Amino acid sequence: ASPAGSAVITICLPSILKIGGGCSADLPSVLAQLGLRRPMIVTDSFIAQSGMMAPVSAALAAHGFAPTIFSDCVPDPTTASVAAGLAAWREAAAAAGGEAPDVIVGFGGGSSIDTAKAIAMLAVAGGAVADYKMPAAAPRGLPVVAVPTTAGTGSECTRATIIIDSVTQEKMLCMGDGLIPRAALVDYTLTLSMPKRLTADSGLDALCHALEAFVSRKANAFADLHAISAMRAIPPALRAACAAALPPAASPHARA
Repeated sequence: ASPAGSAVITICLPSILKIGGGCSADLPSVLAQLGLRRPMIVTDSFIAQSGMMAPVSAALAAHGFAPTIFSDCVPDPTTASVAAGLAAWREAAAAAGGEAPDVIVGFGGGSSIDTAKAIAMLAVAGGAVADYKMPAAAPRGLPVVAVPTTAGTGSECTRATIIIDSVTQEKMLCMGDGLIPRAALVDYTLTLSMPKRLTADSGLDALCHALEAFVSRKANAFADLHAISAMRAIPPALRAACAAALPPAASPHARA
């Protein structure tokens, strides 16, 4: 037991966290390390058509993976888009003789990763997103691997997903340790094609998150270490990234 009056800090992070240029191509080895063989990639139509996933798709194919692709994610995910993704998961299971995808890969911004979390949760727990909104605890679902293509949301490391009810427009927050991705591959090269405005917006989002963490009543030494580092690094790096003055290999944390 902890001494009376002492603070207990609980740190929840992905089991595997890879950061660096090109690390998204390590997805096959990460899946193998986790004992997973049937990935379903959850993304949006722009990313699916842009060729951004080509290196990852090639790496998966080279290692014998044949992923299911769901590319109908929407900004600010809704219960309708989650339902469509869950239907795609069930269709993949039926097409494979009952062998459903055993891991959901969220490839994209926060909306795609949040959608992946919700699909993974409902694939195992059943029911509707509304059944697991706060104050209920979100149950553990299928493993999720997050491959973010923007900075800012931090969804690749959080225990939360936010889904909008398509009927009532209620913004539902689901939280639980089961929503933490099993692995996150933070590959800054995936952000290099972002428009300047999106680079600025997502970078400022990351800066605000660092500031919020630092002034939070629940701040602790572990969080402060990362918050202070981020607040120091983001402003100069973001200015350089937006001005296209930063060589991609010079300072990876400017993008990641």
